[in-house]
Amino acid sequence: MREIDFIPDWYCASRRRKRDLMIRGTLLGIFALALLIVSAGRYAQTAIARENLAQLQVGFESQAEMIQTLTELELRLDELRAKRRLLSDGAGGAPLHGVVAELSHLMPKAMVLTQLHIVRQRRVPDSDPLESEASADAKPAHEDGDGKLLVMGWAASDVNVGSLMTNIARSPVFGDPKLCYSKPVVVNDREAREFRLTSRLPQFE
Repeated sequence: MREIDFIPDWYCASRRRKRDLMIRGTLLGIFALALLIVSAGRYAQTAIARENLAQLQVGFESQAEMIQTLTELELRLDELRAKRRLLSDGAGGAPLHGVVAELSHLMPKAMVLTQLHIVRQRRVPDSDPLESEASADAKPAHEDGDGKLLVMGWAASDVNVGSLMTNIARSPVFGDPKLCYSKPVVVNDREAREFRLTSRLPQFE
């Protein structure tokens, strides 16, 4: 015998609609929650990206200051190198007191010096080859006194001048003496010889 269903059709339809509504609401809630999670993740990523961008900007600004500082230091280093070349060029060589002391030992007794010039050779070449070539063209290669020792004085006779040149040629400090002139003069009512000679003055470290 078949069971009789006393549940009306409208009730079953109402239950189905409610179930559909609950399923739709649940799906909509899940979808909204998923959107919220995605939005929160994107917001967190955006916040992290902004923070990283701010750090990059700060780092770039500090690097820009560092680059500027390095540029200034490089310019300062170039200036110091130029000054070092000048100091290296001016330093070294035979000291003045050594030259005078050596001359005092080489001079005969009947002789007095009136002038003494020392022109040292440049050990550091010019930075610009074109300028050095132009200066070399404008200036004679063997100008009197260039890189040499110039001695002027009075002697009792030419024998004393010859003795001085011989002593200079034998000296380890000087070399290659050349007599420019030797002429008679009167000094304090006495006859003498005024002479002028040059000698090579090598560089010493």
